[in-house]
Amino acid sequence: MRWTHFKVVREVVGLLILGSFCDPVLTQDLSMTHSPLCLSVLKEKKLPVKLKLDRSSKIARWDQVDEVLAGLDRDLKALGCEFKFNELFEADREELYIPLTNNVVRIVPESSLSGLSVFNTSGVLLGKYAGRVQYTRTMGLERTHSYTLYYFQFQDSDGEIHTSGSQLLLDSYRVKWKDIAERVGLSSKTHDN
Repeated sequence: MRWTHFKVVREVVGLLILGSFCDPVLTQDLSMTHSPLCLSVLKEKKLPVKLKLDRSSKIARWDQVDEVLAGLDRDLKALGCEFKFNELFEADREELYIPLTNNVVRIVPESSLSGLSVFNTSGVLLGKYAGRVQYTRTMGLERTHSYTLYYFQFQDSDGEIHTSGSQLLLDSYRVKWKDIAERVGLSSKTHDN
């Protein structure tokens, strides 16, 4: 594990040196809120990425959102970085939805999702995000091979709590881009997974 951490730090330092010659404007804008190591991650991963849309052109593709968040989640655990959604993704329209996939619910800090309006596939408001739920599944007869899954709850306008259920969340539930863009999308500082 230490060797892997050393390799990541060595690569990041190399990118920092190289990046200092490449894009001073980007570095100046973000250097007020990010460490040099975190800035180098943004450059290395070429973030923010332009959001790809599904056929309806109103929701970001769940696979792209998952890929970016899960990839960064693996790479940043030891670096202490924190990125807002608009630092990870670039949207070319205001009226856009971000899917609440299992990875989004697992990776995004609970405080960033709390209170967001949750919509269904038709754009109907279902309620406000009320919290993450985790549960464990075991594989086969051996209880030693288990994995943790996540889903979420939301509260409707009558105060009743509903669950997204334990099915695979791809793009059945969504939140508005304009509501989440300025919120933290990934934080290794407060990572609890």
